[in-house]
Amino acid sequence: PTLMDCLYYRAKDRWAVVRMEEELSTSEMEARKAHEAVDFVQREVDVAEDQMKESERTYLGRQNELEEARGDEKEKKELVAHAAAATEQSRRVSTDQAAALALARDREAERGAALHTAQ
Repeated sequence: PTLMDCLYYRAKDRWAVVRMEEELSTSEMEARKAHEAVDFVQREVDVAEDQMKESERTYLGRQNELEEARGDEKEKKELVAHAAAATEQSRRVSTDQAAALALARDREAERGAALHTAQ
């Protein structure tokens, strides 16, 4: 090979090296962009997971409030039922007392009539 041939092949090899470096640089740039995109998506996923956890905590808190309200409602119903039973018992006692009072008045009237007849 002549000197020109050597220079030609050397220049050709150098040009190939420069092109490979450019391609590598482009690939590195694309890889960097891809990593940045992955990082961005990961941050978005992290934010979404945090929001989901917060929503779940809120949901569970409201579930607990609802359960407490249902417990309070059940307690109120039990108190109303107890008050109704006590009222019914009180009504029965009042009815029994009224009947006993009427019976006592009737007996008193009978005694008064018997005493009046006996005189």
